[in-house]
Amino acid sequence: MNEQIPFNVRAFSEALQTNFLGRFCIYRLTTDSTMNVARREIEEGAPSGTLVLAEMLLESSTSLDEAVANFGIGINVNETMSKNPKVSAIATSVADAYGKKVSRELFLANYLNILELLLQQSFAQIIKEYEKFDLLLGNTVIVAPKKAENLEDQYEATAIDINDSGFLVVETKEGERRPLFYEEVLIRLPQ
Repeated sequence: MNEQIPFNVRAFSEALQTNFLGRFCIYRLTTDSTMNVARREIEEGAPSGTLVLAEMLLESSTSLDEAVANFGIGINVNETMSKNPKVSAIATSVADAYGKKVSRELFLANYLNILELLLQQSFAQIIKEYEKFDLLLGNTVIVAPKKAENLEDQYEATAIDINDSGFLVVETKEGERRPLFYEEVLIRLPQ
């Protein structure tokens, strides 16, 4: 793991131009789950748009009921994925894409600034915009169910749609169409 300076909440706040996203920020060096922290904070009255950040996530799982009110993402910012062939085959980072390290604080502030603008659109408009950039649609993917105990539970399918609820829909080799909820999806991009 790359050594890095802890997240500078003050620099992040100064770059933030949102009305509500990220205005209340909870920062942890480690946590079992940012979703669990967010759920506890919501129960205690945290405002809409609360941001929960962690430098490192420990092993955890989130049930469907826990995730309904929360939205979570993970972005590899300054990790050098390209140095590890196994990892770089399935993941990248912002630093790898730009060829240099970037300010995590500015990256996140800009991300939230843009996200809040997108959230002012209708859900149908957001899905339409998302589909323009989606790398999965039309490609063969490997679907790994969240609770998969072994590789036999994984299956190959084609990503065919984003449904009206925002879930990826795949079509199995047998022609069955399935919306995905918590499954992990791997894609092999053409070389």
